[in-house]
Amino acid sequence: MSGEFFVERTVQGLKAIDDHGRSILQKVKVGEVIQCELNKPRNLAHHRKFWALLNTVWQAAGEWSSPYGLLIELKVRLGLVQEVLLRDTGELVRVPKSISFAQMDQTEFDQFYERAMMELCAMAGGIEPAELRQAVLEELARA
Repeated sequence: MSGEFFVERTVQGLKAIDDHGRSILQKVKVGEVIQCELNKPRNLAHHRKFWALLNTVWQAAGEWSSPYGLLIELKVRLGLVQEVLLRDTGELVRVPKSISFAQMDQTEFDQFYERAMMELCAMAGGIEPAELRQAVLEELARA
């Protein structure tokens, strides 16, 4: 028996949120031990907020070719990289890792977002976090 489904936390425990999940849980006998992997799905609105953050810094500082270029530098500065040894030259290069929905759940993304916020404040010339947060909210309101 296997299957992926969504649950919500209630005071009684975990509860399936749809028919698919309920049908899977009905197959589990009372007292039976099963293995679960806990993963908090990404919040699309938070993802959009992150891109608004990148756009805000990119527009204000203008030192990068695009918001994506800013993201690449940000990932490197935060150490979100994989080191790859090039066979032909022996050079060690740092390749930015993905922050895709498949690679980061919401808990991981929350931590990344806060670290990114602090680093982007520095990259934007020392802007205060509260000021940058407000600018991001204004960017989202315009969208």
